[in-house]
Amino acid sequence: MTETEAVPGLVQIGETLRAAREGRGISLEQAASQLRCDQRVIEALEAGRFDDLGPPVFARGHLLRYAALLGEPGEAMVEEWSQIAAAGTSAELMRGLHGPRGRDLRLVRRRLVAAAALLSLAAIAVWVFQNLPAGPRTAPVTVASTSPMAASTVVPAPALAAAEATQPTPAPTPTPAPTVAPAPTPPVPAFAPDSPRATPAGEAPAGEAIVEPPRGQVRLRMAFAADSWLEIYDVRNRRLFFGLATVGAPVDVQGRAPLRVIVGNAPAATVELNGQRVEVPPGAMRGRRAAALRVNADGRLIALPRA
Repeated sequence: MTETEAVPGLVQIGETLRAAREGRGISLEQAASQLRCDQRVIEALEAGRFDDLGPPVFARGHLLRYAALLGEPGEAMVEEWSQIAAAGTSAELMRGLHGPRGRDLRLVRRRLVAAAALLSLAAIAVWVFQNLPAGPRTAPVTVASTSPMAASTVVPAPALAAAEATQPTPAPTPTPAPTVAPAPTPPVPAFAPDSPRATPAGEAPAGEAIVEPPRGQVRLRMAFAADSWLEIYDVRNRRLFFGLATVGAPVDVQGRAPLRVIVGNAPAATVELNGQRVEVPPGAMRGRRAAALRVNADGRLIALPRA
């Protein structure tokens, strides 16, 4: 993870996080242990170096989780960070538009001069070709023959006339057309009425029951309409999923209940528990998008208590 220069506005966000952590009496090691991340992630957040955290979606997830741990408004911090990042990108674009362009202009002029020279040479070549004197040309004549070797022989017209005057033309011998045997018709396989019908992907065959998870375990499936940070832990705090959930790649896990789930973009998530569609409870929301909830063995979603 490379260190980059922090933006003043982002430094203020980092100082707010550092002050909240020190006010709670939490050390850097303790914060990293509770979030199960590298200590350098906490240091980058408190220094305002959000570019060191990777793509924006990862930086957003780390900021939301750390703010929730400290009891700070994570959504407001994410909005402020997004505005500062957008303003910095606009400034870079404006500097690129108004920078020195002398070298580019010289290169364009050189290319225009070269194109004009090529067009001039092409016009001269066309004029020379059209004004050359036309000499006598003798069209070659192709003599048809039944011999494969003689079929491609080209004889000039004067030599052909002399040959016809001195030698009689033999009568062509008709060649019988070869008899082509009709291709045998392949046998048509008989239709087997008892053959199994192809089952579309994701659909259980008729008469087959859906396999339920073992006793004490639940099956959780989450699909997203937009990219979202996602963490899932089982009752023993083992990671079942940790990372970025993308569009078109549903997350399907199975583990011993209760499960602990942290979602960075809950409004974009569709949740299925043991094959049944369930909704995220409003009390699980942490701001407008993030949510922290628990999945019980009886198929209920319960909001996790705030830290």
